[in-house]
Amino acid sequence: MALGIGTLVGLSAGMAASVLDDLLMRAADIVSGLPTLLIALACLALFGASWLAVALVLGLTRWPMVARLVRVETMALRRAELVRAAAALGMSRYQIVRSHILPHVVAQIGGAAGIVFGGALIAETAVAFVGLSDPLMTSWGQRLANGFAFADRAWWIWVSPAVGLVGTSALVAMAFGGTARDY
Repeated sequence: MALGIGTLVGLSAGMAASVLDDLLMRAADIVSGLPTLLIALACLALFGASWLAVALVLGLTRWPMVARLVRVETMALRRAELVRAAAALGMSRYQIVRSHILPHVVAQIGGAAGIVFGGALIAETAVAFVGLSDPLMTSWGQRLANGFAFADRAWWIWVSPAVGLVGTSALVAMAFGGTARDY
């Protein structure tokens, strides 16, 4: 959801006039300034724990980074020869975006996907750790919370999910084009 919203907003901002571009990027600034984890905790406490609620909150609050990356690449490509040639041939803005800009932006979207997914994974773990996730689904956060009860006698019960979480987050970020330093 975050990738879709971010891609749509970034393409729209990159291809639009400066007024719409400014409005969309100010909306991205506002959303990126929101405390995602606190919003997730509040929504789950108010409306009940479900995986859909977690997915919606994380998807609706993590799109600004994707939008900024796509916008910058779109603005650079908008001035490229291939885009100007396509416009001179009479292609509509939609056709230009679909045929010439979107294929070049896919690499940035893929790189952002790993970082967004890794951050969402850690946020979901934090929500599950405090007991506000779906109780019918097993999560690393639940395993960490349950393992802390045995921290003095069996430390490996909470260490193994913690290592798995950190390793998976880093591997996902690197697999989609990022590096461990980006995450």
